[in-house]
Amino acid sequence: MPDIEHLHIVYRERQRRGRAAAALVCLAAVALVAGAWPWLSGGQQGSPTQRDSDRTASSTFLSSIGYMKDTVYTAASEFLEVRLDSQLLVVHSRDGRERIIPISTGNPALSKGIETREGIFLVQNRIEWLYSLQFDSTKVFNWLGFNWGVGFHSLAGRGYYRHLGKRPSSHGCIRVAEADAQELFRTIAVGTPVFVRKTGYARTLAFAADSASTGDTTISRAEAEGIHARRLQDLYDGSRLYHTYPQPVLDRNRIGHSGIPVGDASRVPLQQRIPPTYASFAAAARVRTAGNTAAVPSSASRKDAVDAVRYEPSILP
Repeated sequence: MPDIEHLHIVYRERQRRGRAAAALVCLAAVALVAGAWPWLSGGQQGSPTQRDSDRTASSTFLSSIGYMKDTVYTAASEFLEVRLDSQLLVVHSRDGRERIIPISTGNPALSKGIETREGIFLVQNRIEWLYSLQFDSTKVFNWLGFNWGVGFHSLAGRGYYRHLGKRPSSHGCIRVAEADAQELFRTIAVGTPVFVRKTGYARTLAFAADSASTGDTTISRAEAEGIHARRLQDLYDGSRLYHTYPQPVLDRNRIGHSGIPVGDASRVPLQQRIPPTYASFAAAARVRTAGNTAAVPSSASRKDAVDAVRYEPSILP
């Protein structure tokens, strides 16, 4: 007759081993999924493809599966998002409504054509109709300019409609259908933010929680440029959580025709360094650049100067 107590001991040992084996299988599965994530999402770990998610993370959010973006906030009731890759314009409203409009942006393959530049801009002027002297006095309608001679508009006729929402076909501007251009002209005010981007951007735009919040109005344009440049550099260095900065108000006193850059996601590490408890994010030093020493890279300054000389006198249909 078998020893009952011995059988109980053997049974309990088998149960223990079974639980241990199941736990190991679960851990292995988690590790496998985590390791495969970059390929499941269409790219290798840390590659721009993986980072090209359209999720707009807050600048204080540390994602375990994505990367942090620097977020600037607007108190406006609307902002315009130009998606260059999909040739679409999304009109974002503070109440959560979105309107999608097919567009056609700049094609550098055209004679005198340029690619519509990425960045965060503001609508600088509104003109019901005008002639573009640079392009054989072409007449454009419902002009909303935001980057020197680049803006939203429609054209006479409908021949260009076949490209809307499909491919770039302009000399640099953003073409929209007549009815859409009229609606934009009717509803979009000077000072409305314009967020122009492809995938792989490191800075995004969002509504401020309080529509009455305007940010720090004491910051000069030079200081604002320095703050925006420093925030991106901290993001690239992985030290974004170590500093807080004043939030410059998004208005034409602080953002000119050249706008502010949206950055390069391929330079952002997947994880930002977390400050130790004795130097926590909440207690981090508040940084403000000197008014006459904006920390803008010299290459960016030169490019903006070239843009100004090249585009300011002309309208690019």
